[in-house]
Amino acid sequence: MSRKRHPRLPLGRLRHNLGGRPTLMSLRSGAKNKGGRWAECQSDNALRRGNVAVIQGNTYRSPQGGPTFDCGGVWSVDCDGDKMGKTISGQAVANEFLRLNPAAKWSFRTAGNNGCNVHFIANCSLPSVSDLHTDDGVKVGELRTGGCYTLVAGRHPDGVPYKTIVDAPAFHLNPQDLRWLDGRNLIEHIQYRKALKRRERELSCSKYTQDDAKSLVCSISKPTAFQTALHLLTNHLPTSTNQTDTLHWNLAGELLGLGIQLTPPEILNLGRHWYDISEKHFLKRNESREQYARQVLHKFKSRRFPTGKGEGTFTAAVEAAGIEDAPDLAAECFPHSKDIQFAATLCRELARRTANGVFFLSARDLQSVLELGSPKTANDIIHTLRDIGLIAPHQIFSRARRKATEYKYLADDLQPQIEVMPSTSEVAA
Repeated sequence: MSRKRHPRLPLGRLRHNLGGRPTLMSLRSGAKNKGGRWAECQSDNALRRGNVAVIQGNTYRSPQGGPTFDCGGVWSVDCDGDKMGKTISGQAVANEFLRLNPAAKWSFRTAGNNGCNVHFIANCSLPSVSDLHTDDGVKVGELRTGGCYTLVAGRHPDGVPYKTIVDAPAFHLNPQDLRWLDGRNLIEHIQYRKALKRRERELSCSKYTQDDAKSLVCSISKPTAFQTALHLLTNHLPTSTNQTDTLHWNLAGELLGLGIQLTPPEILNLGRHWYDISEKHFLKRNESREQYARQVLHKFKSRRFPTGKGEGTFTAAVEAAGIEDAPDLAAECFPHSKDIQFAATLCRELARRTANGVFFLSARDLQSVLELGSPKTANDIIHTLRDIGLIAPHQIFSRARRKATEYKYLADDLQPQIEVMPSTSEVAA
């Protein structure tokens, strides 16, 4: 194979296309992996001789430590295709993505050995790098944002040169402004895939059979959550008198367990429908349709734990925290502290299992999970999470009023929402 260097953009033009102030690194020609500490390359000669990578996201701190520096908000959509090329090629993924997002056709675009990277500049805070999938769950690309870098010039390890497909400035667009192959915007797609994966994992550990799990996963993957709630409503109709409170409480718990979130108007309409299809001789004669609807709303707002997850909530949250990635805030503030990152993830998973983001956590429980030497160390970790604004005390239980065991989760990734979950990928394909 010829080793002739492919014509590349002048560095000034490359920087201009990447927003004017990108953080560029120099790698050995033909290499993807950056050995040693990540740092901006100050030598244009070194950038011209080797491979050029742009660090993605708003700010970055090297995994090996060092100062935090500005990255200019560069991010990209990596259209890779499946690795074997049997399901869909990178070019086919790119074609469909550009068909759904016509404006992206004119944004700065580069390509390596397979598929391409469409580059953008963000005006918002960016999540960490995340995988992109087809409807069948096949990974065919990446949302390349914080926590990784992308090769934009030089030579691929397979020998082919990195090419500039569209020599134009990257557009200023945020991930939620662009649609993915399934019709969702990029953030919604990531949120959906993470929630679906988490729900499948929960169901696999529950009392449900495999067929039940598939059926329930299908029900929550539909966009019509209210229709699913109406269907479940028929399992919670009164069969005798004085069952109202229990039925409404159980219905709220079942919907929480399925991850279904309803707005107050939807909950009130659900209560009205419950009244309409219930046998009236089982209901109180002195209470109207609207009173029953308000009772349903009250139960939904009061219920924090899904059905069957009272005492088991902490165990389930610990298991999830061992799998899920840490909240971005904790990972950015304490990139080298596994204990603090795990504690932050545990707080988020506990909060996700409640209706209002309020959860219980004692220093002794955290000490046991992290196998720390004393509760004081665990209490210091909890105070650290409070100091960075991840959690806040909600209710004091200690007689001395010094320790809080009930907290409110404050970060914005509570409802896989930007349940934006980081991956460990560092380089572009």
